[in-house]
Amino acid sequence: MSRLSRFSLVAALVGLSGCGGTPVDPPSGLAHSLATPSCGPADEPFTAIYLAAVPIESLQPPVPYVQVHVPESFAGLRAGLKWTVGESFPGGSAWLYSSASSPVAANGGEVGITGASEDAVVGYVDLRFSNGSRIRGTFDARRQSRQLLCG
Repeated sequence: MSRLSRFSLVAALVGLSGCGGTPVDPPSGLAHSLATPSCGPADEPFTAIYLAAVPIESLQPPVPYVQVHVPESFAGLRAGLKWTVGESFPGGSAWLYSSASSPVAANGGEVGITGASEDAVVGYVDLRFSNGSRIRGTFDARRQSRQLLCG
């Protein structure tokens, strides 16, 4: 993807905003998603959810993408779970990767799970980032198991 294309996509993401309520469509430009086990800041089980512009082949997809961490084990994800996202734990956290430089941390928002199965995790994000960007939409993330020992 050229620099101009990346800039255009990031500009579209920055301008994305909603009118309240739960989103009903994937975030503009981030239609692909994946959920995988992760570890939290105290080495406890977390789940990482990736939202990306292209199909996710690795845990570092091409920019732009968003990486969300929620304080629930991969196996424990279920409908009805919801987390406030902020700059500190124990809630959820998120980072916007829009270039090869440093990611931008979310400083507010929410992540919710509306459904879960053996193969997928369905939910929504409404994230505000410290650079003024807002990412808001739904995801239907393919589950990708991996061996990971936390704790």
